[in-house]
Amino acid sequence: MKSAKALSSLALAAALVLGACTAFAPSPTADSLGAIKPVAETCAERPLRKVVVTSFPLRHPEQIRSGDFMGWPHMAADDLTHQFSQRGSLLAAAAAQRFPFVSIEAAPEVDRAALTRWAGQERAQYVIAGVFRDFGTANKALILPVRRLVVEAYIYDGFSGELLARREFTKQLLFSGTLPKAVQAGSEGFRQSRLGGVYHELLAELGAWVESTVTCLPFAARVIQVDGRRLVMDVGSESGLEVGTELVLTRAAANNLKTPTGEALAGSRQRIATAIVKNVQPRHSMAEIVPQMKTPAAQAGDVLYGR
Repeated sequence: MKSAKALSSLALAAALVLGACTAFAPSPTADSLGAIKPVAETCAERPLRKVVVTSFPLRHPEQIRSGDFMGWPHMAADDLTHQFSQRGSLLAAAAAQRFPFVSIEAAPEVDRAALTRWAGQERAQYVIAGVFRDFGTANKALILPVRRLVVEAYIYDGFSGELLARREFTKQLLFSGTLPKAVQAGSEGFRQSRLGGVYHELLAELGAWVESTVTCLPFAARVIQVDGRRLVMDVGSESGLEVGTELVLTRAAANNLKTPTGEALAGSRQRIATAIVKNVQPRHSMAEIVPQMKTPAAQAGDVLYGR
């Protein structure tokens, strides 16, 4: 009887192991980016939106063992930027050394002035940031250790710093998922490792979400110079902007709304006029305000919106 019970317990343990390996083993990721088609057909038209990708700091850096790879915050930003550039549905610039949050504990609350400044420097409409909320290990069913990767990603408006979207992504794998000492992070060997495979799978899902979300957000350009009705803006043919495109000129409305903690809330934008693109260069363009009964005076810092 005892022998039968022991055999039964062994069979149950084996089933759990095999089942868990099947459930948590990372799927092949070498070609996963090419297989993902996140952008809705109705939103896939030009001009292209541009994003700045900041670092993805670790909420609990103590979960990384001494001597293990610590560059996850910077690598995540660089890998996401490379992913967007490869797929071509967004323009992207990496700001892997930038820490956008007021504090890691306060995420997703950011330093809005810094965030909008970085976006302006890169001529970007949106900023992508995130946090590794969990990188630890835990026991599954008190039998096998499991490493969980939990990343919360955020999309911000590059003109106001307002949080537009957020989403959590979770992956896990059996055992500790420690990166072998002989494997260099970011290498092909890393991609083929168990931990690297899960990391790239999570990043592919996160990137697909960013693409599908940002591509359906409004296209915008900053007015950087004004000469009467002529406006120079900070986007051009590299974004797919074309002569004849109609844009709406806007200006931020005065806003005194604040949260209970004193944080200023983003206000609405006032429509000023319509402008037509007249000349396009690679990194900037010129548009002209359509005459009306009382043609308004534009100013640097106004924003032009299109489809």
